[in-house]
Amino acid sequence: MKTVFNYKQFIKDWSYLIKYKVNGSGILVASYGLYKAGTKTYLPDFHPVNQSLIAAAMAVATQTGIMYPLNKAYNWRAEQMAIAAKNGVKVKTPYIGKAMVQMAKANGIGSLYKGYITNYTIAAPTLMWYYTMDEVYLKALKKRWAKNHPENPIVPWYIPAIAGTTGSLTAILIASPVEYLRETVVNKRAHEIKFNPNKAVPQKVTRDSLHVSPRYTIKKITGPIVRRTYNQTPETIRQTVGNTLKASLQGPTVRDIIKRAIMRH
Repeated sequence: MKTVFNYKQFIKDWSYLIKYKVNGSGILVASYGLYKAGTKTYLPDFHPVNQSLIAAAMAVATQTGIMYPLNKAYNWRAEQMAIAAKNGVKVKTPYIGKAMVQMAKANGIGSLYKGYITNYTIAAPTLMWYYTMDEVYLKALKKRWAKNHPENPIVPWYIPAIAGTTGSLTAILIASPVEYLRETVVNKRAHEIKFNPNKAVPQKVTRDSLHVSPRYTIKKITGPIVRRTYNQTPETIRQTVGNTLKASLQGPTVRDIIKRAIMRH
């Protein structure tokens, strides 16, 4: 049982689920209810579907704005603990609020929201249409139930279940093309970076460009240094080294070797 079922990891995952996922869902539902009431009050002329879409978009933004930094801090804390354990250092696990402060001090407060827009664009379309279509189907089913069963105004439990399931399926069908388009663009960019690392590289060398295109760094930084050193070397030494290599290798000259191996020409 200990080998198959790691109860400590189960409790840890369950705790994470309760703290973040459930709370995030509660914030989303509560935010949607508040924003929907606001759209009905301040945008009464809007169509109910448009009201629901606006309320859902704002609710997703609110929920993501609250939960995203917590998830980022949680993952950052896990990474720091893993690094400490790898180095054999015992550190006390900070609570999530302290971890957020430590992460902001180490990487800047913007690191807590880095990737927020991407995360929002992934979650927003499906959730927006889910809440909208769930409300549309629920109203239609309630109206139909009241018409067919006037003697029983209480709507049975399976009516909201059918509305929620149908709304979820409809939201997936509507949002899937958007998600497919996003994944296609991301995969295409990743493919371009992988197979064309020297194409459209940034003018300023940064840490990202060093990671994405190391050949660009070698060509633009190491190449000129080697070329300058070679040009400043006395002619007799260059001729001696060149003749020696040419005689021993029976191949290209020193200049050709530098161009092909280092400067990538």
